Parts: sequence; C-alpha cells; structure tokens
Amino acid sequence: MKTKMFLTIVCVLITINTLAQTTSFDYVIKGNVTGQQTGNIYLFGAGGRVGDEIKIPFEDGEFEYKGTSSFLYTGLVAIDDFNNLHELVIEPGETILEVKIDSLNKQYNIISGRYNLDFQQANRDYLNFVNPYLEKLYSESTPETDKKLISDTLDQFVYQLVINNWDNYAGIYFFNRFEKIDLFTEIDKSEFINNHTNPLLRQSSEFRELTSKWIKEKDSINLLNHKAYNFKLSDNKGEIIEFNDIAEGKVTFVEKSGSWCGNLTNTTRSYKPIYKKYHDYGFDIITFVNELKYDRWLKWTEEENYPWTTVIELESNDSLFEHILFDTYMFPANYLVNEEGIIIAKSLSAEALNEMLMQKFEPENYQDYLNNKWVLPESTYILDKENEIKSLKELTDILQGKPLYLDCWATWCAPCFEEFKHNEELKSFLKSEGIEMVYINFDDNIDEAKWLNSIRTNNLTGYHLRANESLIRDLVKNGFNNRLPSYMIINKEGDIVESNAFRPSDKEKLYEQFKSLLKE
Repeated sequence: MKTKMFLTIVCVLITINTLAQTTSFDYVIKGNVTGQQTGNIYLFGAGGRVGDEIKIPFEDGEFEYKGTSSFLYTGLVAIDDFNNLHELVIEPGETILEVKIDSLNKQYNIISGRYNLDFQQANRDYLNFVNPYLEKLYSESTPETDKKLISDTLDQFVYQLVINNWDNYAGIYFFNRFEKIDLFTEIDKSEFINNHTNPLLRQSSEFRELTSKWIKEKDSINLLNHKAYNFKLSDNKGEIIEFNDIAEGKVTFVEKSGSWCGNLTNTTRSYKPIYKKYHDYGFDIITFVNELKYDRWLKWTEEENYPWTTVIELESNDSLFEHILFDTYMFPANYLVNEEGIIIAKSLSAEALNEMLMQKFEPENYQDYLNNKWVLPESTYILDKENEIKSLKELTDILQGKPLYLDCWATWCAPCFEEFKHNEELKSFLKSEGIEMVYINFDDNIDEAKWLNSIRTNNLTGYHLRANESLIRDLVKNGFNNRLPSYMIINKEGDIVESNAFRPSDKEKLYEQFKSLLKE
C-alpha cells in the first residue's frame, strides 16, 4: 500500500515538474504591409487586454519586432485600430506575416512559423467547413431536427480536426475551445493531457487552460455546493497565502479583479462598504488578479488600499503550477464560501452579496429590506414584474397610443451609465413632446438587487423591463444591432420609426430626430 502511494506521489511530482519547466524563448514577428506605407501593427497578448498591447510601427510597408515570451500562446494582431483582429501564435524563432489592405478589408497571411502554419491551416479548414452551415443553424425557419443534425455534423468535424492535429498546437487550441462537446470523452481528455511530452506545448496557455478544465471537472473543483479550492498564491508582501488559512471559520468572498481594468476595479471598490459592515461578524474578502505586469498590480494594491487580502497570479511566471489553473477555477467572477468551506453562491454583485449577508447576520433588518426592495422613485414603473413581455407588440399594447424612446442597457455597460448623465435634459424634452421613456435591461441572469439599485441611484424614471430571449429575437428582427447602449424610437401607432436613434448625449440631433419622425 505504501509503495503504491509513494509511486502515485512520484507521478504527481513528475507531472508538476514537467508543467513547470521554464520554456522562455525569443521570437521575431516580421513582414510587410501592402496598400499602406506607414502605420502601426498592434500585438495583443494571451489575455487580449487593451493597454497591454505591443505597438509595432511599420515604414515603407516593412516591420519587425523582437520579443521574449515565457510560454507559447495565441495572440492577436491588428493594423492601426482594434478592428479585424487576427490570431497569431507566439512561438520560438521567426514568424513572417503578410498584410494586404484595400478599401474593403484587411487580409492576413502567415508564411512562416511551424506552429503558426499548422494553426492557420487548421483554422482555414474549420472556417471553410463551418461557415456554410451557420446561417441554417441560426435561422428560425430551420426545423429543430435539422438543427440537431447540423450541430452533430459540426461536432463530428471538430472532433476529427483535433484527432488530425493531435500532436501539434492546432489540436491543443481546438480541443481547448471545444472540449465541452459530447464526442470528447474523459478518456480522450486524459490521454491527450497525459501523452503530450513536448514541454513547449505543455507550457502553452491553451494546454494549461485545457488541463485546468479537465482537473476542475474531474475533481469537482469550485462547484456550487462543493468544497472551495485551497489555492496558494502570493500577496503584495511577497508571502504565499493559503485560502484555508484566511477563510477558516469565516464567510469568505473570493472575487476576481483587474489592476489593468477600470470596470473591474470599480466593482472591487463596491465591496468596501459591505466589508466594513460585516467584517466584525466574521466576514472576509480575498481579491485575486491574474496579471501580466507585477509592478502595475503592486501599485494598484497600494493606491486602492483594500482592507482585505489581495493575491496575484502572474501570467509570465512559468514556474508556478497554479498559473491558469486558478484563473480558470475562478470563473465565474466570484464566489461566496460559508464557514464550513462550501461554496454557497457565485457571480454576486455588491447588492446581491449584501442581501445574502444581511439575511445571515442581520435577520431583523432583512425583512424590512425585502418589504422595500421594489420601492422605486416616483414615476418609475416595472412592466414585467409579474409576467414577461416577449415582443415589441406586447410592449406597445401596454403603452398604447404613446410614442416611445427605448434605451437598451445593462448594469455592466459603462457607456450606458455615461449616457444616463444626460437624462435630466432628455426627460424635460420628452415630457414636453408627450414621449414615454422605456428602459430595456440586457443583463444575463439578471441580478434584481443590482438592477433595482441602478434604477434608483441613476433616477431612471419611466418604464422598465428585462430582455428575454423572445423579446431579443423580436428586437433583432426589427433592427436592434446587438450593441449597448442602443436606442429606438416607436411612434404612437406602435411602429418602429428609427431602430438606431441618436443617444441622449447627442441632444439637439436627437431632439430634431424625434420631431422629424414623430410629426403628425
């Protein structure tokens, strides 16, 4: 028995050591641009974060960049702006890229680089096979039986694509992207992960992420109603922090933030009042950041001065076995752990977290909170509190005979909130013209507490409802562009007269648009 246990430990250590081997390498990206003489190529890292991109200038259509990476990964390149991004593998040695620009588009062609060529061919095969099926797959006129057949055909193609590229980077990329399809069995995943011996491929971001998904699934890590994963990561003093040491006997909230992201930072700040309110009851927070630049994170922790523990996982630290594993375990963005170490909730806004803690620690106040939860400012109405509104016709039937200005927004959409700053002037105009304001919220799995609090704090008087699948389909049919914020104008007969209206910040343009479209 002891011999068997010893051999198991040895195998685990060998696996960890193989994954943790240093594989830093130099790389060169060079090539030419036709159709434009000067400009910049932007290279985004594995996270694709704006702000971390590398700017590569080109003169007379020529460019060259020399860099160092600690692991293989799929980056993104773009010319001059961040549109029309193209995937490119960051690999050892020289990668030659040709870019052709014309008035319609930008074409990228990789002509050297072992892993890039394999990946480019596999990706071309994938797109050529899949694209003809997509229109039928997403068409409402296609019968469900046909959709099932198409879906099975696509899954079979992807499965074979991975098999054909089993020993190269393209196979890892597509396996990681499509590992959820039923054709990939537990045996497939186990063999794929354990049989890869190339240390460069094993250390790639895609392989590590695939491994972490497999381990998470196999060992039921960080699932709801399961024991929370006992991660070990460095804090801002350079000390290794173990989750169990912080969380033992406490209610602990683990949240993923970003020193490189304003929206994530604002979210983390929103937990400060809750921490202050409930810390003495036995509540704690741990903030985790997956980061490329250690100095940026350290400066962020000093500036933000969070009163709880913050830990970091460096993307560039190839000696850390935790890397990518923990980042994947963290998905979704946060989770709440009870005193016994069991995960009891995930993806909580500050408002939802406050609700749960109030219910636990202040039950005497919780009932009063529930009684007032749906109390909103005067002239604010929830149209779908009892029943969903599934079409624009249902909406216009409820508000019959009134012209409407539709504001499509979400609580995670920063530009939406910027537009709310212009609402007081807008309200005055709408009232003078007899136009009603309707807000349609597009949050997935809507957090009622956060939604209602956003309505209150931004004084969003008018009518409110939440977008469901049926309503979204109807909006798309009628010109909704799937971008937020987005605005529509409906006349008093219930007809959409503008599916892409001006924003509140456009003021005079918007007011003229109303007068032109809604004139008798």
